[in-house]
Amino acid sequence: MLKLKEWPLVMFSVLVQSSVGIFIFAFGAAVLPRARENRWLFRAADRWGLALLGLVGLALLISLFHRGRSLSVYFPVQDHQPGRLNREISSLGIFFLLLVVLEFLLVMRFQGGLLAALVMLAGLSGLMVIYVMSRSHCLSGIRLWKSSRTAVFFFLTAFLVGSLTMLLFQRIGSAALMLSWLGGLYWWAAALLAGLAFIYLLLFDQVSGLFPLPGSWPFRSRSRRAVFALRLAMLLAILGLLLNSHPADRSHNHATVIFLILSLTLAITEEVLGRITFYALAESTGSSSRNVPAG
Repeated sequence: MLKLKEWPLVMFSVLVQSSVGIFIFAFGAAVLPRARENRWLFRAADRWGLALLGLVGLALLISLFHRGRSLSVYFPVQDHQPGRLNREISSLGIFFLLLVVLEFLLVMRFQGGLLAALVMLAGLSGLMVIYVMSRSHCLSGIRLWKSSRTAVFFFLTAFLVGSLTMLLFQRIGSAALMLSWLGGLYWWAAALLAGLAFIYLLLFDQVSGLFPLPGSWPFRSRSRRAVFALRLAMLLAILGLLLNSHPADRSHNHATVIFLILSLTLAITEEVLGRITFYALAESTGSSSRNVPAG
């Protein structure tokens, strides 16, 4: 079982990655002239900017509680590779700063190429945050983290939660998302990502997948297999719920909204469970607390 002191790592990483995914899907259309001509950004996108600032800010606040040590946890004085963690917190700071600037431009009703360029820059910055986070986890003392599977896991978290979140709000009728083609885009993205997440988990989970990493056998246990089976079932349930919300459906009926709320809840729960088992690998290897990254 994950120790209480490591729970902030779980919440921090899931929140940051989910925020990046939501940003990609919420603001991605802003780079297209077709979207800018419809002025969808200037009707309600500033609310999404505020929401994302809140999510990233909450993630940073949660990180302060990690092992009870303020932001000093990010500066690994005794870590063997301090540059990695410094790059992680720096990349997150850049993403947060770009969100602040973007929100300012939205409030001031800036438009055109400047806004599109800033959206692209912030999106690339967010993707870099996830990449840097995955690299910071490739610590020599935790061999089951030192794999490209860690990066795939983190990116799938971002895009699955992001696509489901935006699909839900599009179906609710968010004013910023009423371009007719966005509903189908979000639905297909969510269905594809849920399927990819299921296949990835089934095949490439570090310990319980059909192709586990070498040396993972000491970490196999009945409880880990049970969590693995539960995560697979949740992903299948998400796919089933999505099938009850057709991509062309724009009726915003209550049943569709309930299905999507359940889908998003299952996705977040599944990713949190996955992150718990991921961080539990650090405890299993007996790694010292100073070698566990900030996110």
